Amino acid sequence: MNVTTLKEDESWQQFVKNTGDVANLEYIQPLEKKIARECGGLTLAITVIGSSMRGKTRVDLWKDALDSLRRSEPYNKNVKDKVCSVIKWSYDSLESRDIQSCFLYCLLYPVAILLDDLIYFWWAEGILGEHATYKQAYNRGIKLVESLKDACLLEADEMEIVDCVKMYDVVRDVFIWIASTSGDEHTSIFQVGIGLTEISQFKISASVN
Repeated sequence: MNVTTLKEDESWQQFVKNTGDVANLEYIQPLEKKIARECGGLTLAITVIGSSMRGKTRVDLWKDALDSLRRSEPYNKNVKDKVCSVIKWSYDSLESRDIQSCFLYCLLYPVAILLDDLIYFWWAEGILGEHATYKQAYNRGIKLVESLKDACLLEADEMEIVDCVKMYDVVRDVFIWIASTSGDEHTSIFQVGIGLTEISQFKISASVN
């Protein structure tokens, strides 16, 4: 997912490709074009926002998306800040705190992780909610993974033979930066790829709450 820019007509074509059939709805199209322009031609922004709004037919959802992008303080400063704003918007647009916690847990892994292992760890940490059986929890985990992929926050690792997922490098960088600059005393500082073989339950739980 490279940070490249497109011309305005190319941006609109790419945005339509990501939003799908909803782009043909006349009562939504004016808002779509305004949001597409707010992306400033950035392919990353177009992909993230277009995919997040795919299939949404309520006008108020599109108005809220546009307002949120325009309210974002650093959004018009430079390309780096624009990318940060769009990725943070995608995270804030996730449907629940549970899925946000599941996403933040993925920051603990610097490389791809087996899908089955990730869901098991989510379940073991109690961030999938209460379920009568592990099968029910697993199914919930699959749904959350697909939602995170739709939001362009996770991707399938096509280099692996078995099902694995990983985080886009630019997404990881943005959220590690957010965690390190938030000033929240409860924020964990993520250091990935330093040879950790064991992480206490307290530290993991604190990092996703």
